Amino acid sequence: MEEYIKNHQHVLKECESLIKEREVETTSDAVGDSAVFRKEANELYKNKQNLSKALRLYTLSVQAASTDSQDLSLALGNRSALTFELKYYYLCLRDINSALLLSSTTPDLSKRLLLRKAKCFHRLSDKMSFTQVCTKLCDGPVPLIPAETQMLEKLGESFPSKDIQSAADEKPILVHMGPKAGLPSASSSIEMKVSETKGRYIQARKNISAGSVLMSEMPYVAVLLPDYWPTHCYYCLLSLDEIPLFCTRRECKVCYCGVSCQRKSYEEYHRFECSLLDTVVNTGIGHLAYRVIAATGYSTLMSHRKASHPGTHGSSPVEPLSEDLPAASYDAVYNLVTNEEHILPADLFQYKKTALLLLLCLLDSDFFPSNIRLLEHPDVVYVGTLLLRHVQQLICNAHAITVVDSMRTAEKGANEKVMSQRQEKLASAIYPTASLMNHSCAPNILASFVGPRLIVKNSVDLKAGEEVLNCYGPHYQKMERKERQQSLLSQYYFHCDCQPCIDESSCVSSLKALSCVKCSGRALLISESEAKCEVCQQVYDARSQLKRLMQARQLLEDASVMSSDKGIATVQRAREMLDGVVHKHSMELANAFDLEAKLSASQGNMAGCAKCLQSSISILEHVYPEQSIERAHEYHKLSEVLCNTKQYPRALRYAQQAKSIFTKQYSPSHDLVREVELLCTQIKIYGLH
Repeated sequence: MEEYIKNHQHVLKECESLIKEREVETTSDAVGDSAVFRKEANELYKNKQNLSKALRLYTLSVQAASTDSQDLSLALGNRSALTFELKYYYLCLRDINSALLLSSTTPDLSKRLLLRKAKCFHRLSDKMSFTQVCTKLCDGPVPLIPAETQMLEKLGESFPSKDIQSAADEKPILVHMGPKAGLPSASSSIEMKVSETKGRYIQARKNISAGSVLMSEMPYVAVLLPDYWPTHCYYCLLSLDEIPLFCTRRECKVCYCGVSCQRKSYEEYHRFECSLLDTVVNTGIGHLAYRVIAATGYSTLMSHRKASHPGTHGSSPVEPLSEDLPAASYDAVYNLVTNEEHILPADLFQYKKTALLLLLCLLDSDFFPSNIRLLEHPDVVYVGTLLLRHVQQLICNAHAITVVDSMRTAEKGANEKVMSQRQEKLASAIYPTASLMNHSCAPNILASFVGPRLIVKNSVDLKAGEEVLNCYGPHYQKMERKERQQSLLSQYYFHCDCQPCIDESSCVSSLKALSCVKCSGRALLISESEAKCEVCQQVYDARSQLKRLMQARQLLEDASVMSSDKGIATVQRAREMLDGVVHKHSMELANAFDLEAKLSASQGNMAGCAKCLQSSISILEHVYPEQSIERAHEYHKLSEVLCNTKQYPRALRYAQQAKSIFTKQYSPSHDLVREVELLCTQIKIYGLH
């Protein structure tokens, strides 16, 4: 990295210019006056007029307030009064807790907030928390007046007998058979091994039943994607609902769920990126590398250099592969593979340029001690080397934290809805333990997230000595072998030799299967114009089938943007065209039925929607394994539609099938598990009436 800086001064000037441009762009637009927003909101609240506007104004007041100022404590306090009035009790509690953390909150305001907090816990039937707040009030610096004491006593006497369980009371997600020494996020039923061909990898130490928690890991660092800054906490990644807390720097657009997350974020890393966030974000995966350095801290990085390479200011050598490496330490991140020997020169040049830009951002912040300000300083050069290393590592070691995005289509003239779901990328993160898993196009694990926590369960029974395998993206049921191999080679620099890649006939994708012209069996393309049947071994000219297939695909694409009536007719034409072209268990047909189901739902024809979903599922059951997540999503969707059509016994059967799979594959805290449990309860209640 030192040689790169010396020999590429023009790149250095380009990076410095880019940082200055970004700084100018982000130092504009004052947010407004906190007190003015608060007073306007107070008038609306006092007169009970347009409370939704009052809520927005209080939020603007919070955003405009200075850090730990009286304006901030008053804005949070007033907003908590309004959210209590609107019966948003958890949001009210969040604002109260945030205000109580501020040194600017006066004793009198603290007492008023604690009284409101006690009322919240009473409304939520949380007697234990109510009692704790009452104790704080009695021991507080401002004594309670008789009316306040009587009010608390009256509330305490009128509690429901059953207390509510808070989210904090949920049982933690524990790994199977307890954690393993040296790999604290992993189960003791698995172990890390090392070989010349596989490198470091994970295998089962003993027989493990399907559905066991093999890993429960918090990320070393995680970076929320900009699209989610307005809706999710920048620190803990949880949904913000309607009322965020903003960064203390007005121009910064990140939000938090409360003062606690805001402070932790600033203390751990955000103070080193806040004023330069646009520049850092635009480096893509470089933001995650920057976060690794910022969160680790200067002192820890210098200690790491001293311990791993004493007596020199040079870069640290790669640690020898070990079967006992603490996964929560910086060493675990440092020792992930870089694949530097496989990186093309043009790509390496770009990575070095990115590392230099990020290094200049660190120099522009307070990351380094005040006496270190020169780019040529050995400590700065060393950190630049680390930035380059992490950029290279994260190209193939970064994980995507995903959330389930539920899309609902309302039926015309009614409240009934049909749901479709997809995984959306929320953040990028680094999980050192999970990164030890090797790839297979037919993985034997399923990964899910509870907030930023990664939960890894084995999807099938594992035998002692069997390798634990993840899928890096290319899956045999979603991508043909040639495409998978190209994708893995271009990003991860290896030729996959998993079972589907060695013997594709044993695990063939149904995506492009044709219907044999002789026996209607499954036929696969063996060239651009010929297909061969797996059943009768007939080789035939498939050009006519391929032409009709392309025409059908175009019809389906057109139907997806048409009105429901025209769209349904177009889908049905496409299905007629696919008849005799694709195999009866082809994903092409399943996708066509699924599209017709969505169009039927938007038309209000829920019975037709259910029929199409059933047809789609009958195909998917031949494509996906019995306990697959894909089946569970389809069962869940169909159960909702059947419930809306009052077919409660069938709806409950499919909902319970979905619940069984979700519970086995995901954690009990997962949103889908909770959602399908609620659906089962609702169906049972509806069925009784």
